[in-house]
Amino acid sequence: ELPPSCSSPLYRTIFVLGGPGAGKGTQCARVLAHYPDPGRYVAHLSVGDLLRAARAEEGPDAALIESYIVAGKIVPVEVSLGLLRKAMDKVHADGGGERPVFLVDGFPRSADNLEGWERIVGPSGALLAALSYNCPVEELERRILKRAETSGRSDDNAESLRQRFRTFAAETEPVVRRLEESRRCPVVHVEAGRSIEEVWEDTKAVMDGIMKADVIRAARALLPAGEEGEVEKASVTLEEGGRATVA
Repeated sequence: ELPPSCSSPLYRTIFVLGGPGAGKGTQCARVLAHYPDPGRYVAHLSVGDLLRAARAEEGPDAALIESYIVAGKIVPVEVSLGLLRKAMDKVHADGGGERPVFLVDGFPRSADNLEGWERIVGPSGALLAALSYNCPVEELERRILKRAETSGRSDDNAESLRQRFRTFAAETEPVVRRLEESRRCPVVHVEAGRSIEEVWEDTKAVMDGIMKADVIRAARALLPAGEEGEVEKASVTLEEGGRATVA
């Protein structure tokens, strides 16, 4: 249950989806740098990074995680969502009560993931949007094989890559369509086959729009009953660095 003084849901989230090598992590890093005090207003959590960290720690799920990653398959939702929820709670604890918007990178990857999210996190959260980075398979393969030269990742190889592409097409693309059809949240498609700077210009415009809408929602929730409509007359300005002002 949220404290009565807090007007925002516990987990305000943006899903960041796209095939392996689409540049999700790169764009999320740009978003963090764009807004002030990284981690205070926006926090980035890569589910892939969380899984690899759990594997490296050699915990009880390490072998299971490794087997799924190498095979290019989706790790069971109980494991991935458990790690994600724990990481989100840690961000809250480390931030002294701040409740940033979470960029959840690489999740949900399947219908099972989405259903798990809605069941476990949904009641305490608000899904603000989903960003879908679309990129031709040939370009994704080129990027991943180039990354493999230095990444040291066990799944950065041709065999795992082909399976990851098949899994993405069969499991994740239908999730994007499901979000669109259900109108669960706005779904924004970004053409990711271009340069990092070109993709960033689109990402920045989309994120500024999402954050402005979030500011308006928060302001509306703070007004006394009957005065919420006054928010519609307000103007929201995102200053350099992403700080919002309402007038």
